[in-house]
Amino acid sequence: MIRLTTLLLLLMLSAGATADSIRISGSTSVLPLLQQITERYLAENPGAGIQLDGGGSGTGLAALISGDVDIAMSSRFVDMLEVQLALRQGAYPVPLQVAHDAIVPVVHPASPLRNLSRKQLSDIYLKRVSNWAKLDGSERRITVICRDWNSGTRAAWRQIALNGEPASACDVSVPSNQAVLEAVRQDESAIGYVSLAAISANAGVRPLQVEGQACTPQCVKTGCYPLTRPLFLFTNGWPEGPLMDFIDFAINSEQAHEVIRRAGLIPAN
Repeated sequence: MIRLTTLLLLLMLSAGATADSIRISGSTSVLPLLQQITERYLAENPGAGIQLDGGGSGTGLAALISGDVDIAMSSRFVDMLEVQLALRQGAYPVPLQVAHDAIVPVVHPASPLRNLSRKQLSDIYLKRVSNWAKLDGSERRITVICRDWNSGTRAAWRQIALNGEPASACDVSVPSNQAVLEAVRQDESAIGYVSLAAISANAGVRPLQVEGQACTPQCVKTGCYPLTRPLFLFTNGWPEGPLMDFIDFAINSEQAHEVIRRAGLIPAN
């Protein structure tokens, strides 16, 4: 199966890509939204060219700082090391929030589990608990699924679920939300975490409540769900010209908002 993190998507509704194409890469959580938003933008602007790739938030931000892309998709804020690198290279990453998202813990549908506290989540991901016995009564060893090190979702999970402590109990690290869902579907003992946008009726996993609260769009918007996060588009300096036109469409247009809402997320604007 081709993974979104390695697939190069050339979304061109006009002639082939040119030197003037807008180059975008980064977060696999933001990528499905940008695919659909880009398709709608190109339908209205058939002369435009957009080159869209995944790779993870860290990959996108590194490419932005080095000048290899015009927009970095990121499911986390730029970190201090990236800021220092940007300053050394004369870059200035500007964050532009496109949506409100949340991270949802998921287990196999055969699991009797329905809810975990933040402490229980951190106990699992920090190796304090390694068996399901105290959580759902089974004697199975917990299989801990993590996103890979380049993932903005992993960085956000560390901050909002683990109070900044690095997850040290990962049995399997995978490169995308869909890879997490696949790993959990295949293992009744597994637990993982994905973007809210990855959850659907046919996802084949059970989303868990956190602190007794289900992750719904309304709770993401109001903040009652505890594991929420912003999704960003970063540009090098304030965008201008065709780049600004695309950014404005992605953040402010009703067509983009419709895409974001259909994914179960909340438009930032």
